[in-house]
Amino acid sequence: MSITFLSAKQTHRFFETDPDGFFANLQPIDLKARGVRSAAAYKKQSCESVQDFSDEEIYHLTENAKRADSILAKWENALPGITKIPWVFAKCGPEYEGGLPHTRAGIIFTINGEMCVKMWIHEKIHLFQRVRKDIADEYIKARGYIRIYNGRPRLRRSNPDVDQYTYMRSGQVCDGVYLSEDPPHISFTEDGPLHPLEEMAYEFTTRIVQWMSDS
Repeated sequence: MSITFLSAKQTHRFFETDPDGFFANLQPIDLKARGVRSAAAYKKQSCESVQDFSDEEIYHLTENAKRADSILAKWENALPGITKIPWVFAKCGPEYEGGLPHTRAGIIFTINGEMCVKMWIHEKIHLFQRVRKDIADEYIKARGYIRIYNGRPRLRRSNPDVDQYTYMRSGQVCDGVYLSEDPPHISFTEDGPLHPLEEMAYEFTTRIVQWMSDS
């Protein structure tokens, strides 16, 4: 198992370079939800939130990553190669992405060193979706999702765990959509169908957790 903990300095460098373009692609409505006036201001705020992991956090996160991989090894037929994907963790304060764990460019971002096996299974599935886009695309197609936008619908929430598309299934839009044009925070979204990549991560995590409880 490969596991890396980024230092605050390394995380700061990642934010500064913005290799996946997350900061650069934030829309005006995303900036409102994050309480900033510009992408540059949000990048600065995010850079100021970076933290080092404590020795205790490193120990517990390592143990939980090992446990998650041992569980995911039983699901290699459905998620081939998932245990070979390296674990790379970065730590920030809640000023970055409202305290929500997520992935960017192969890195799992954790807020205040949160530790939960179920959470890491969910986030590693998002890493898997990037590495095995072919399988993610098969999931999307098999469940009847149709791409309806390649771009930014007006109220769409930026989410680094999903692709650039908005989808529809059974006549419903499946994506993160803000409830208004003036969202007070990034979780101020409609309680509707999820983006298929989020749905896939939740579906597999739920199935795996249920399998664990039945075993």
